[in-house]
Amino acid sequence: MKKILALLTTLALCGCVTGPYQVQLMGRNGGQIHPGTITTDSNGRMTLSVTLDQTQYSGPLVRTSSSDSYGYIESLGIGGGPSSPRSAYFSSYGDSVQFKALLNNADGQGMRCDLLGTGRGQGGGVCLDDGGHTYDLIFTPPGQ
Repeated sequence: MKKILALLTTLALCGCVTGPYQVQLMGRNGGQIHPGTITTDSNGRMTLSVTLDQTQYSGPLVRTSSSDSYGYIESLGIGGGPSSPRSAYFSSYGDSVQFKALLNNADGQGMRCDLLGTGRGQGGGVCLDDGGHTYDLIFTPPGQ
C-alpha cells in the first residue's frame, strides 16, 4: 500500500495525473498541425490520442524514467514535544520525465512516440509511424 501511495503521490506532483493535455503533432515533411490529447483514467493510466488526416491513433503512454525524487518532510514546533505544532508534506525535486507511447489505429497501423516532459506538465518528443514518417510532438497542460 505504501508503494502505491508513493507512486500516486509522485504522479500527482509531476503533473501526470491531471488533464486532458493538449497535443500538437507536425510532420517533418509539411506544416500541417494535427491535434491530440493526453488523458488519464481513474486508475492513473495515461492514453495518448492523435488524429492524422481523419484517422485516429490511440494507445498507452507510460512513464519510463525520470530525474524526480521526492520525500516526506516533517517539522516539529518549538520544544519538539508531543503537543507542539507540527507540519508535514511531500516534496518533489527534479525536472525531467521520459515517456513512451505505442499507438495504433482501427486498421492496425502503428505509431511509436518517445517524449520528454519537464515534470510540470509540458514537453515534446518524436513519433514515427509504420510508413516511416517522422512527426514532432508537443504537449501542454489545459489552458496553456
